[in-house]
Amino acid sequence: PGDRVATLAVNSFRHLEAYLGVPSAGLVLHTVNIRLHPEQIAWILNHAEDRVLLIENVFAAMIPALKAACPKLEHIFVLGPTPQPIPLPGVADYDTFVQDSAPLARYPQIQETDAAAMCYTSGTTGNPKGVVYTHRSTLLHSMVSAPKDALNVGEADSVLPIVPMFHVNAWGLPYTCAMYGAKLAVDAVRQEGAGAFVLRGKMDKCTF
Repeated sequence: PGDRVATLAVNSFRHLEAYLGVPSAGLVLHTVNIRLHPEQIAWILNHAEDRVLLIENVFAAMIPALKAACPKLEHIFVLGPTPQPIPLPGVADYDTFVQDSAPLARYPQIQETDAAAMCYTSGTTGNPKGVVYTHRSTLLHSMVSAPKDALNVGEADSVLPIVPMFHVNAWGLPYTCAMYGAKLAVDAVRQEGAGAFVLRGKMDKCTF
């Protein structure tokens, strides 16, 4: 309980699964800004003491450098088709892991004051600074963001967030839509099929 699970991910259904599954398991979802410099990303992962990283397959070239720079990372799961061969020990395919894992027999007992999620600033004034959201604050945010005079989200709506899920919890929309029964449309980079995009170039040589 309380262990941090980091994500380096775009808006996708797999990221949404983490939004709901990680806090429900008593863990803390830590969304990391994919647009930061790799050195800042490594600094944030270390400062938060993340033990697990969920990383988009388009960023898989970063895995060796992140693994070397972040000794507390025990498990890395690749979201989307995993590049072959798998880069390093401790790196696994997310879909296979989910498929092969038994569901929890019961949800853990969680207090409303327990941490549910966290994020860091961009570090424009020194090192990045972390902020933690509790289960209570996340619930209250969802309750007040949906009504007509706020974001006006209801059961009959389809919502396409423009804000990324790695930034301030996408304004809380993943939770608000789930709470009020709205459809959530996520538009990620191409991850599968013939049009799959794999990040190449500078990132495959990044060092810390």
